[in-house]
Amino acid sequence: MFAVNYLSHFLLTNQLLDILKESRPSRVITVSGAPRFLKNAKINVEDIQLEKHFSGLRAAAQAMFARTLFPFELAKRLEGTGVTAVAFHPGLVKSNLTQNLPWFFKVMTHFMQALAKDDCEIGVYLAAAREIEKVNGVFFNDRMQIVPFHKKYDEDMGRKLWSMSEELTGISAV
Repeated sequence: MFAVNYLSHFLLTNQLLDILKESRPSRVITVSGAPRFLKNAKINVEDIQLEKHFSGLRAAAQAMFARTLFPFELAKRLEGTGVTAVAFHPGLVKSNLTQNLPWFFKVMTHFMQALAKDDCEIGVYLAAAREIEKVNGVFFNDRMQIVPFHKKYDEDMGRKLWSMSEELTGISAV
């Protein structure tokens, strides 16, 4: 779960960095989770893939938190290159991502789909808006507002996560 939901982002982004730098200004935009779900999130550095004590919800939360830390660390590493990095929470958007969930989650999400938006305005905004060109290392909510999540960013954990990600993917990144 950690590999698919986080390491894939790390690897793909790092493989595209030369192209992103050549075509600057450019942006790395990472879809993350809702800040309210990340309040108590943590990275288990001793068992990053949760092989000893696996829980699907814990694994999903850890990967979501890693995807939230990633753009903050990336932003620091790309400072001055013309490439920026931000994270955002899309809010409730209609999708088929819940089709393989247990039935009790499906029941709950069925009712939530009625409230969901048809598109992800914030994602389009972050990808296209000129005023976002130089915005770096911040978190946006689904209302296109900057959320002060960076205050929670633990620089030491960001470096540890980066180092572990390099080791697990076998690359030497930025």
